[in-house]
Amino acid sequence: MPDYQKSLGDTVRKARHKAKLSQAELAEILGIGLRTVGDIENYRSNLTMETLYPLIRTLNIDPVEIFYPEHTDSTNGAAAELKAKLTTCTEDEAILLYEICDAALRTVRSPKAYSIYKQK
Repeated sequence: MPDYQKSLGDTVRKARHKAKLSQAELAEILGIGLRTVGDIENYRSNLTMETLYPLIRTLNIDPVEIFYPEHTDSTNGAAAELKAKLTTCTEDEAILLYEICDAALRTVRSPKAYSIYKQK
């Protein structure tokens, strides 16, 4: 089995569970057969772009998880979720969120905030 089939299957299964969808529900949303979803999750599928593209978009999957699984830090779930959410933003939303995050990080990383956190 090629590595990409395993990373694709594992990523799709995880994202489908997170979206609280059954295999049948996902198949219906994508307009594909239930067996196709099962084959993907069981590492037996070689998808076309016509299936892969809507699958990734529907489940809000970061393509890095599929194509570069070695770059995915599974211990850092919150950062991965934040990245995935950011991919759905418009440019204006991203600019605003960048400013908010930058200000929040400066506050959190300040020496005073660090000393307060360390005391807890």
